[in-house]
Amino acid sequence: MIKPPLEFETQFITAGWTGDSRGFPPSFNHHNHVGWDILDSFNDIHIHPESSTGLECATNDIHFQLVQPLCTCAERWQSLLHTKFIGVAFTHNQYGMLWVATDGAVFASNDITDVFEFVGSDIIVAIRNELMGIRSQPLMNDDESVLNYYGDAYNKSDSRLFDWHLYASQNGR
Repeated sequence: MIKPPLEFETQFITAGWTGDSRGFPPSFNHHNHVGWDILDSFNDIHIHPESSTGLECATNDIHFQLVQPLCTCAERWQSLLHTKFIGVAFTHNQYGMLWVATDGAVFASNDITDVFEFVGSDIIVAIRNELMGIRSQPLMNDDESVLNYYGDAYNKSDSRLFDWHLYASQNGR
């Protein structure tokens, strides 16, 4: 069972988290993917940040539930990153989605743009980043020279981008 970050445990308890299984028993976890463990721990828990103002950007709510099917953006990046995604939550008042990779890394997509983002190395980091308003790192396709995202322009050498080539090589098939 996964526990929420200690600093947000009270919010999780208020939202209904008890530490017990949330309806995704081990028999459902037929793919041995951490995404199922996350859903078993937090399914249907809806966490709201204490403030809309975050450390680097606006904060986001997180509503844990199975997100199906993979959106086109997540499907494309799943292939490029050599991983399998399970959608574990909606964010941004239902227009964003959190996707957990096989290694537990958390990525995000949304219904407004085609930008795919790295949110955190695991669900605990991702929860903190979303609720505290810490910016995600966009991923840039090789065929793009500039990426405009939420008012920021990124070029190929921008250090704020997630190095998806390194990540993919570590997941190499």
